[in-house]
Amino acid sequence: LGEQQTQLVYVEALLDDQRLTQAIHFKMLANLFLAEGLPFKAARLLKENIEGGVLDDSIENLELLSQAWYSAGEIDEAWPPLATAAELSEDGELYLRQAGLHLDAYRWGAADTAAASAIDKGGLDREGRAWLIRGMANVRLDKLDEAANHFKRAASDPASKDYAEQWLAYTINEQRSQQVVANR
Repeated sequence: LGEQQTQLVYVEALLDDQRLTQAIHFKMLANLFLAEGLPFKAARLLKENIEGGVLDDSIENLELLSQAWYSAGEIDEAWPPLATAAELSEDGELYLRQAGLHLDAYRWGAADTAAASAIDKGGLDREGRAWLIRGMANVRLDKLDEAANHFKRAASDPASKDYAEQWLAYTINEQRSQQVVANR
């Protein structure tokens, strides 16, 4: 009936009274917390119930836990469940998401490694994005030749072509600048 806040109040009261016992109830409550802008509560609830064995450590639950920690601004807490989910997943999409998190946190080496794992695992909807992340990480690591190669691969994907070409042009200019400095 669109009364999500009322539902949250009632379900949280059941939690406080220890009347929630089934995994589906805890997962529903975690989703309600997220929907109502309470990601820290969702993350704590999910973590406690995964560690306590009430919720299984499935890809879906680990991904939700990672999302909750990320939404709560707890980036360091978001990585471990996402890494485990990525290992369990049949495709590389979660490794790609992990690479994006590392890139956002200025962890260039980890971003490159996770994007490489995404490519290796395969099944990506947008493989060009993985090559783009690898290129951006390698620029930051001052591995400009590798970065240029990654941007060329990214440019072969129509969805990332424009951005990859911009980064490639930037990388080529940086290589030229370094050559000028080296020749002085």
